[in-house]
Amino acid sequence: MGTNNASAAGTGYIATYDPSSKKVTKLAANGFNSYRGLSPFGMDAVPSTHNPDELTIYVTNMRPPFVDLDTTLPPGVREAKRDEIASARAKQEGPDPSIEVFRYILGGDSMQYVATWADEKIMISPNDVVGLPDGKGAWFTNPLPYKVGIVRVVQIVLAGRWCLFTYFCLG
Repeated sequence: MGTNNASAAGTGYIATYDPSSKKVTKLAANGFNSYRGLSPFGMDAVPSTHNPDELTIYVTNMRPPFVDLDTTLPPGVREAKRDEIASARAKQEGPDPSIEVFRYILGGDSMQYVATWADEKIMISPNDVVGLPDGKGAWFTNPLPYKVGIVRVVQIVLAGRWCLFTYFCLG
């Protein structure tokens, strides 16, 4: 408890399940090109107000901390060093959470990346998200006021007696 390991971060995905065929389809995330990948934690899929076959998918992403390295390092070495530093920082600082927004057409095998919402001042430890049908806002929970440390552990032990609901809006 209280540790973060970035080594497997970013390997998550979103999938659909068709109960009639019992088929699971891993959705491609078209246009989502973050090297930190997708580490889903909470999610909401909201039908569009304009098209009943379209969903806006909101995903809380517990991505590893951003690491900016010297681009003169050779490829392969740069990525390994970046992942090593991100893992060390994740243990000290916790994840760098965001909400990823995608559009999905029912029956498809991919979703289209729309936006990344992140603000370190208000997204401390987002847990779950409830999105709006217009794709321009969401409510999310911050169940703990700290990402790492003894105060976070005490909060967990005391059954999370603190929770903040936050609204995030674009324009």
